[in-house]
Amino acid sequence: MKRNLVLTILLVAAIGAAGEGEPDPARVALLAIADARRFDAGLVTTLAAAADPRTRGETARVLGRLDCLEALDTLEVLSRDRDPEVRAKAVEAVGRLALRWPGSLPVVQARRAGVVLVRAMADPSPEVRGAACWAAPMVPFPKRGQRLARRAGSDPSLEVRRQALEQLWRLPDTRWVTTAVKAAQHVDVRVRLAATWSLARGGDARADPVLVERATDKDPAVRVVAFDAVRRGHAAALWEPVSAATAAADGMVRTAAWAALAAALEKEPGRTLSPEVVGRLAGVIEQRDPERAHERVAAIRLAGAANVCLPQLEVVAGGEKDWIAAEAAAALGRRPERLEATVRIATSDSDPRQLTVVRALGRVAGGTATLEALLAHPEARVRLAAVEAATDSGGQELEVALAERLEDPDPVVRASVIGALAKAGRLPPTAVLLERLAREREKGDTDCALALIEVLAAPETLPDAVRDALRLTVGAGDATVARAAWAALVAHGESLAAPTLAPTEDDEYYRGVATWARKPRFLEMVTERGTIQIELNSGEAPLETYRLWRLAEEKFYEKLTIHRVVPTFVVQGGDPRGDGWGGPGFVLRHEDSLTPYLPGVVGLAHAGPDTAGCQLFVTLTRQPHLDGRYPVVGRVVNGLEVAHRLRVGDRILRLTPAAELGRYDPIWYGALDPTRLETEITGWHAERVEYQPSQQWLDVLASAKLRYELIVALGTWCGDSREQVPRLQAILAALGDRSPFVELRLVGVDRSKWIDRTLYRFGQVEAVPTIVVTAGGGEIGRIVETPASGKIEKDLARILAPVEGWKLSEAPHD
Repeated sequence: MKRNLVLTILLVAAIGAAGEGEPDPARVALLAIADARRFDAGLVTTLAAAADPRTRGETARVLGRLDCLEALDTLEVLSRDRDPEVRAKAVEAVGRLALRWPGSLPVVQARRAGVVLVRAMADPSPEVRGAACWAAPMVPFPKRGQRLARRAGSDPSLEVRRQALEQLWRLPDTRWVTTAVKAAQHVDVRVRLAATWSLARGGDARADPVLVERATDKDPAVRVVAFDAVRRGHAAALWEPVSAATAAADGMVRTAAWAALAAALEKEPGRTLSPEVVGRLAGVIEQRDPERAHERVAAIRLAGAANVCLPQLEVVAGGEKDWIAAEAAAALGRRPERLEATVRIATSDSDPRQLTVVRALGRVAGGTATLEALLAHPEARVRLAAVEAATDSGGQELEVALAERLEDPDPVVRASVIGALAKAGRLPPTAVLLERLAREREKGDTDCALALIEVLAAPETLPDAVRDALRLTVGAGDATVARAAWAALVAHGESLAAPTLAPTEDDEYYRGVATWARKPRFLEMVTERGTIQIELNSGEAPLETYRLWRLAEEKFYEKLTIHRVVPTFVVQGGDPRGDGWGGPGFVLRHEDSLTPYLPGVVGLAHAGPDTAGCQLFVTLTRQPHLDGRYPVVGRVVNGLEVAHRLRVGDRILRLTPAAELGRYDPIWYGALDPTRLETEITGWHAERVEYQPSQQWLDVLASAKLRYELIVALGTWCGDSREQVPRLQAILAALGDRSPFVELRLVGVDRSKWIDRTLYRFGQVEAVPTIVVTAGGGEIGRIVETPASGKIEKDLARILAPVEGWKLSEAPHD
């Protein structure tokens, strides 16, 4: 008590007294409070009364994350603050307190929170009204649906309308549908998209006519959202327009259409694709454009669900053993006559397609016996995939084999088994689960303990033995497990203070974070498919971004993989296990905000409040349901096209922290336009005009009697390519009409060196640039990376010499 009083007095004296270059003491104090999840009434009251509105606003944001009902007292005060930004953050915090609170807020606190939101809905500031719209689904208050629908339909601010429309689908009734139908025809694309989002997720048949209209909207983003309604009860209305969209010019629209049709067939297997759609489907599966990998996978999944395009799937499944081939093998595996081949892949530890095919075995007739054997596989990754497949199949036939895996040495497998048995309704007796919880708690295996708490807390009424075990677990050393046990008890009516975290950092650490967060910070993620440059959201999420930065400094992410790709939704990576269950050895305290999840926003994956670790995802399209619920840690400033081409299994070659953005070099594929290279690749033009070819070797080349072609495999990301290929162009320009080279073809590749064989027929590209000299279609020589002689023109002359019959003299100065 005395220490807190002293701290409060010192803080009052320090606020506003920080010297130049020193972090604000209030900011430092708030970082410490947020990190410990510790409510200190005296300190919070002082911070909430600070003269600086930024301090008051940040205090409100932190209070929303503390899982403490006492915070509502201060939030009520701040929701009437004179500064609209402070009011908006306080209103958001009220919603966040309700969102994080287990079950529903107690009646008294819910009533008080409702009063705050009712007042905020009529606030003169659109920022405050928008925050109230986001918070409304979490807090019941009188005429909630009507008030939210009014904001959605007639608020003077289009941004507030957007925020209201995106939340309508979360309401328990559907009286809002009429408002959303009208808004879906609005001239502003933000309003149309938001209205379509709620209509697509609402499942109300009254939305069918307008969803059909939006399925042909002029804006591709709106069409993509409308297609999602197919999987949510609108398949009959949308089947034809979505089928037609498979011929759309926009790649994202086509990808969404293939995915929507596949989802519809999973729910209604009796539907059939038209011959025109099947023809287009076959064409997409056959094409190998790296830019269309996500579309190709969506098409392959549809072919599997529709039982069509068998020859195309056979070719892809037997080709390069990558994610796409694995998806094709899984699609083929759904056919009964393919069972033997499917089992062969699923049991081959050396086949890269194995895990994808194992996960698909739950949908394969006759796959149960193989799954039973794989549940005892020596490798945890295979056992985990088998458990996931058993979960999809219902797990009842595999009950005994699954139960044996409760003793699995891998905690993630054990956690997955608990979920599978729960889904199948085959859990062991409560006494066995409690004994297992005690063991997992003692061993410190977080994932398994969390799974056990979830199933033990599932019944409407908790047995006394379960309550006692959960109370004991609240005092456990693992903060994530303790919070889960606390949440389970509170959701069942107990009144308990949320567990706080033992301090692991000192004041100096938080001063360092505050200082670090005052400047722009960036991460550069280099992958096989290209580079993604990310601006970190250090202003709104300083603790999370600072710890991610430190992980990058420690080279934590190097050689980790992209383990999850959902076409038109997200790409996700950075898991040291590679299966979605791994972490860095600690969890992050979430610093959520209302920053919208637009395309290219970088978020943190998590399994509940304050459970995020190191797994990053990038959104490929607008995703309103993530707003305010997943921490935003950055945005892609360069390289979003790279995210659209990433595949499961692609490696993060490095993740580098930077204080400022460096040079960005895009990756281009296929036949490249020299003019585009000249104008868009930094330094290309300068290298070409500054290079001075040797006149001696130009004269030798000009004396050639035969004619040749040049085919160059290059990487726009590669320094050697950006140096040597412009020099080659300078040589050809200097030769002019005397040039023996009648054609120059440039073909782009990424770091995997995969190349389109229709453009380049000269074997595997080992390094770039590779300059191939041909005559009559056959290769006569090549230059790889850099010329052996130091000059391209000299190396070219050496290549042509045997064909031309030249006897070259090596001048000393050369």
